[in-house]
Amino acid sequence: MIVMGQTRRLAVLLLAAAGTSCQTTEQPSAPSPSAITRPSTDPKIVIGHRVLSRSRPPVVDGDTIRVEGMTASLRLIGIDTEETFKDDGARTLAQKDWDEYLKITYAGKQADRPPKYGTFMGEAAKRFAEEFFNGVESVRLEYDDPARKLGYFQRHLVHVLAVKGNQLVNYNVEVVRQGYSPYFKKYGRSARYHDAFVAAEVEARAHRRGIWAKTPSHRCYPDYGVRLKWWEDRDRALQRLTRLKRTMKDDLSLLGDDAEWERLKTMKGRRVTVAGSPGSFRRAGDLGIQYIGHRRGMDFAVVGPAAAFQQHPIRQHEGDVILISGVVDIYRGRPQFKLETVTVREP
Repeated sequence: MIVMGQTRRLAVLLLAAAGTSCQTTEQPSAPSPSAITRPSTDPKIVIGHRVLSRSRPPVVDGDTIRVEGMTASLRLIGIDTEETFKDDGARTLAQKDWDEYLKITYAGKQADRPPKYGTFMGEAAKRFAEEFFNGVESVRLEYDDPARKLGYFQRHLVHVLAVKGNQLVNYNVEVVRQGYSPYFKKYGRSARYHDAFVAAEVEARAHRRGIWAKTPSHRCYPDYGVRLKWWEDRDRALQRLTRLKRTMKDDLSLLGDDAEWERLKTMKGRRVTVAGSPGSFRRAGDLGIQYIGHRRGMDFAVVGPAAAFQQHPIRQHEGDVILISGVVDIYRGRPQFKLETVTVREP
């Protein structure tokens, strides 16, 4: 059995270097963790088979694909491949002077909250996706958690399964196995394939594939140690919230869960606790509004005098998962807290 401690004990060494080849030739001694032997039959989880997009290229990048017949785009659970370049200027600068490109990209950013940006490893991840789905006409889509089917940007949170050779393969897990992404747990670990993701990352590190190579074949993020700590910290907080939910039950609202927005709207005047991450802060005259992430266009709000927010602990936790207790108020049909009712603590 493979446990998370093994993953954390393995060293992370990322030295950016140029190159062209993204193929790996090592063969695992054990069955691939990305192979699916017993597909789910749960109708709450299985979306079904969808044809890869025909009107537009089906592969957007290493962790984004397009399919026909879905009302929203897909967010692939458990992976976060590096970005592709969005403009020729950035790509040219990165080719010419990688250090200068990084200096400009990181300017003004928090050291412990590294940004996402285009890299040559991100382009390699896209090519891997194109090769993986080449010749594949349709994919099987499955939700990871029936309580959280949509993400912040209203994307379906899914696993993408495809028949490769004689096996049904979880593409998400295969991306980790090939070293194009760590097991991405910033928004929580996989409810269904956690062990497979852990095993895939252990294998990728052991074979030094992709981002785990001593000298990666493509220039990539140089700070995976920082990123992994950030994601691990958030994952541990989310795991504590899951345990806390069992005791607090209806008194705790996990923002991001599909049903929570409508449930909070029925709780006017009741003191409850919401769990989420403070995001943007806005001033409207003398009024301050601190948004707590739920869904784009439906963020939970904490409102009060703008001056009162300056020293309030809620403003010290941007990007962190925290517990915010307050009395539910309804403003124009939207649930919110007034700042004077609010207390904040870490989970």
